[in-house]
Amino acid sequence: MDILFWINVFFCFLISLTIWSIISNRWYLFRDFFHRNYSYFDFSFIMAYFLEQVVLILLLKFKPIQIDLWIGLFGLLVVTTASIQKMSMDSKDRRRGKLYYSIKEKYQNIFNKNEILIRNNKELEKQNKLLIELLEERSV
Repeated sequence: MDILFWINVFFCFLISLTIWSIISNRWYLFRDFFHRNYSYFDFSFIMAYFLEQVVLILLLKFKPIQIDLWIGLFGLLVVTTASIQKMSMDSKDRRRGKLYYSIKEKYQNIFNKNEILIRNNKELEKQNKLLIELLEERSV
């Protein structure tokens, strides 16, 4: 019986490691999906918190003898869900920050080029004025 337990633990560990490996290899797909669907994930977290509370209420109603177990598991589940939500929102904030600085840099480049064009235009206006004056003098 003891060896059977350790075999099950080993296979559970192996399956978990395999699933984790598959997820890590495809993480960029999940990340892109997340960034394209912020509101879907916001709603999903709201529903997850709601379902966690419903399950806790049902467990406390129908299995009140194990109340300490249910409260402990509920706490772990809520903290885990909150941590995942924080991680995803931090990722969202980082992406928005990068986008903001990218746009700010592009704006600054365009603004600088515009300033150069304005200076060049003023210089051309001066030269044009001089040419007009020269032509007027010659025609007189």
